[in-house]
Amino acid sequence: MSKKNYKEQVENSPYSKEAKETGSRLYNLRTEKRLSMADVSAQVESAQRDDDKQVKLSKSQYARYELGTAFINTETVYALCEFYQTSPDFLLLGKKSDGKESGDCDISNLIGPISSENLQSFCDFF
Repeated sequence: MSKKNYKEQVENSPYSKEAKETGSRLYNLRTEKRLSMADVSAQVESAQRDDDKQVKLSKSQYARYELGTAFINTETVYALCEFYQTSPDFLLLGKKSDGKESGDCDISNLIGPISSENLQSFCDFF
């Protein structure tokens, strides 16, 4: 798929508004830290602990996320949440987790109520 077709798919998606809002939050987080896009992409890549699941984040891809012209995959959401010390709730939805600071990276609200056995099975699966 060409970049133009992908960009059109994102723009015509029912989630294009959310992609732009997420991009705006990414921009605000980056500028609060006074970082360039190149700084963010380099630091996110170097901060990864697990080489098997290393997130590759180019400056141009990060720019597309900020502009809302690309959707962010799960691994990148996780890496950006760790880097910015924020939650997926805030990054994706603009909400702080229930009674928690934006620095808490807790996705339990996104996956809903789940028993500890099911959660362990879910984690073992991945």
